[in-house]
Amino acid sequence: MSEVAWTPAAQKNYADFLPRLGKQFARLDQHKINYRVPEPLGLDAASMVKQDGKAVFTLRSVVPGAQIRYTLDGKLPDETTELYTKPITIPLNRQLTVRAITIAPNGRKSPPAEVVVN
Repeated sequence: MSEVAWTPAAQKNYADFLPRLGKQFARLDQHKINYRVPEPLGLDAASMVKQDGKAVFTLRSVVPGAQIRYTLDGKLPDETTELYTKPITIPLNRQLTVRAITIAPNGRKSPPAEVVVN
């Protein structure tokens, strides 16, 4: 919130903000401050790369040491679903709902990010 409120509009830079945000989570945990775990980045139509009839999503988390877990069947991901280790590749000739969450090192989870691929 302070980034939005205190930074002049001409100096706001979301790409610069994310790495700085990532450094704060361990500090917040240490002080037992509640916060929202951010969803994985890269799971949206704007981030999709199309190649050879496939959609490719490259995900990342701003939470250092976090896991990303995902599903391709529209179900909610959890600790038992597929661990993200490489870009997700999906054929474009079928409709799938891809969902992903961030699981922080302390076990806290983000809300799911979601995209429907046609």
